[in-house]
Amino acid sequence: MTRKLRIGLSIVSILFLVNCLQAQTILDQAWDSPRSKLSYSEAITLIEENYGLSFSYSPQILDNDIEWDLSDAKTLKDVFDFIFVNEGVSYEFSSPKRILLFKEKRQRIQVSGVVRDKESKETIPNAILYVQETGKLISSTDEGYFFFSVNDEDKVKLFVSSISFYPLEMEFDQSQFNIVIELEFKNEVPEIIITSMEDSIFQAPPPTKIRIPKLNEGFSTFGQREVLEQIKEKTEVQAGNEAQTGIIVKGGGPDQNLILLDGMPIFESSHIGGVSSIFVSPAVKDIQFYSGGFPANYSGRLSSVMDVKINEGNTRELESEVNLSFSGAEAHIEGPLRKDKTAVSLSGRLSWLGLLARPIFENTLGYENSKINFYDFYAKLHHKFSPTNRISLTYYRGNDQFSLDSEELISNVSNTTFNDLNWGNEALSFQWTRVIGEKVFFKSRTGYSNYSYQGESRYSQTFFDDNYSQAYEVLNKSQIRNFVIGSELILYDTPLGKLSGGFNFNNYFFNPSLVEISYENGEFVDGTAQQDAQTDATEYNLFFQTEARLSERVSLHAGINWSKYEVDSTNYFNLDPRVELRYKTKDHAVYLRGSFMHQYLHLLLNPGPGLPSDLWVPSNNRINPSKAREISLEYKGQAGSHLGFGTHFYYKTLTDIKDFIGTSDVFFALLNEDLIVPTISKELDWTERVSEGNGYSYGMGAFLQYKSEKYDFIGSYMFSRALHTFENINNGQEFPSRYDRPHNLNVQVGYRLNSKWSFFTKFVYGSGFRFTLPKAKFREPDGTVKFLVPPRNNQRIDDYSHLDFSAQYRKELKRGTLEVRIGVYNALNRFNPFYVYLFQPGDIDTEVEQRQVSLFPRIPNLVLSYSL
Repeated sequence: MTRKLRIGLSIVSILFLVNCLQAQTILDQAWDSPRSKLSYSEAITLIEENYGLSFSYSPQILDNDIEWDLSDAKTLKDVFDFIFVNEGVSYEFSSPKRILLFKEKRQRIQVSGVVRDKESKETIPNAILYVQETGKLISSTDEGYFFFSVNDEDKVKLFVSSISFYPLEMEFDQSQFNIVIELEFKNEVPEIIITSMEDSIFQAPPPTKIRIPKLNEGFSTFGQREVLEQIKEKTEVQAGNEAQTGIIVKGGGPDQNLILLDGMPIFESSHIGGVSSIFVSPAVKDIQFYSGGFPANYSGRLSSVMDVKINEGNTRELESEVNLSFSGAEAHIEGPLRKDKTAVSLSGRLSWLGLLARPIFENTLGYENSKINFYDFYAKLHHKFSPTNRISLTYYRGNDQFSLDSEELISNVSNTTFNDLNWGNEALSFQWTRVIGEKVFFKSRTGYSNYSYQGESRYSQTFFDDNYSQAYEVLNKSQIRNFVIGSELILYDTPLGKLSGGFNFNNYFFNPSLVEISYENGEFVDGTAQQDAQTDATEYNLFFQTEARLSERVSLHAGINWSKYEVDSTNYFNLDPRVELRYKTKDHAVYLRGSFMHQYLHLLLNPGPGLPSDLWVPSNNRINPSKAREISLEYKGQAGSHLGFGTHFYYKTLTDIKDFIGTSDVFFALLNEDLIVPTISKELDWTERVSEGNGYSYGMGAFLQYKSEKYDFIGSYMFSRALHTFENINNGQEFPSRYDRPHNLNVQVGYRLNSKWSFFTKFVYGSGFRFTLPKAKFREPDGTVKFLVPPRNNQRIDDYSHLDFSAQYRKELKRGTLEVRIGVYNALNRFNPFYVYLFQPGDIDTEVEQRQVSLFPRIPNLVLSYSL
């Protein structure tokens, strides 16, 4: 280094040191101001006038609407720290009297990981993460994974919460990936959902999702916990009939609801006329329910999606629960096979309802030899290679048997009826989820499901004086075997928001059958005594969707689902767009949704009043897929932290929906040889008995919800209509759908006396479903009596309602928790119809009687539950 250069550097250093000393001396001067509160411009003007300083800065970096309280400032440096440094504004003396202000260049903070239970180490789906600096609400995935990024911040404050868990506050000053956030379970249902520092009843998840973890409320007919009760609270959902857990969404049939169990389709979700659902409460981890505008990764149904996740199992310690009630027993056990790595969860239910119901059927309803049996079994094996890399294997099997037998003797004629139904589900699912990179989440599933249904209905008459007997029998069978493969990639923090895409592959095997037989004196007379042909079909789906934030209050959720369906050398293609626009403020939210849906599987139901029966059939070269187009508008709001309210409107059009050509109950047609359908159908192919038509449905509903420390109240009402038109049914005239049920009311009240005692009451009312009943008949010249063909669905079964009461006692023991639940179902002893049948007591000239079968009168219930 040359001598001149050394001298130059020394001079610069001395000048810099002098400048710093002078600046420090200036900043040490005492602060003196006539006012304690000043804005930026007022403070800078005062400093320039009183201290001889001048500022250079861009006005955009200072918010002049803020007034600073400088009453505690002692020196000029205190003022600079209060109004500049603490707000991310840096200052620098460019000369002894000139100060340069500039915004600090802040960093981008990215955070990803999983949210899980602190005790069990199970992931928490749909946990809510609130980023204070941006005001954004983020929801974790079904597997508990999350990602967010914040620009130009030194630190980020995060609030994490989920139903029944204590909220957690965290702070990040740098990017972190694949972290684990653990929430502590508080073993109670909160009075509100805490999603941020503000109390909000509805903020998240969106209204198309329902979280049901660790459920403590909502009971079935016989007092067992029922995970689907909260779904029935939604305004657009109608319960079935006689205690049925099957649901009707916006006038659609039960086949229009997609039910997934760890990704595998389930075709029947209820037991024995709705005594309970197939879901054993301790086995269920989470349920997401979409009643419109459902995401693009779901397809194949027109009305709703119910996505059920099964409990993974505690990887730290053993947990168990046992429930005993009048209707049966439930048991659940879960625990580690390898601590913090591998866990197993086992759940089961066995019913002895038949022992309780048989006296009711015999003494109250007049039925003999009744059988009611059902069971469920769940098993799940779960292994974690790491918190963000997991595999699981799920198995489920359940079965039902329902049989009623009766005989009535009138004069010299014996009338015997027999109905026997058997159905069951089986599912096997393998799932793999992992994080790929910093912003990519991957999940896949493969598995198998099998649904089988067999129904036998028989009616016979014996005329003792004539030594003659006649009998009629209807046999129907459905079987669906389904092989499934699917994968999905989720990409976070892209220019288009959160993106996801993937594929689904379904291979179906169908075996539907409908057989009608007549006998005389025990000998076969006529009928279709062989099964229909088996059918294989394959469905391919590709989907893509995005979640983009358009502004602070507006977000867009849009997607598209492409499908190809192959059957009998025929290909069908569908392109279904879905869009949801959300507008949210602190106390209000509006959701505008539009959806295209298609359905390749169809459920044909007995059009008459008789015993409910299932005939699942596929689209083929003669039967088109059904389609729906829906638009809906939903509003939710709140007043304070306890009161919530909302309303919902929708309009849906339907194309190529299916129905039997026959206009009345198959049994009735067989018995009377009328003009309704042929006595025995000669068509072996079920497609010849099916008609396709169009329809539409519309409705509006409202709800009111109040939650406090002591009281819970929710009331919802829905008015809806569902109307159909078929060219070769009802002379082409419009007629109401079987599920045209205009009125649906649900009111529930809960009261928590203390930490041990809780009391609940519920009232449910719904319009009855529609059916076809011939009323007028005439006699031809030869003396033959015939029935006139009635309008389709010209009658409505009696309205359905029941009032329930229950009380729950909960006590923490030294080891475990004891719960006792006692109550009464149908306290008013209303005989709601399960089904209606037509009965002719004498010859053809006698009037046909309409008789009703009811399953459940007033029923007391008692449940003992012990969990460890």
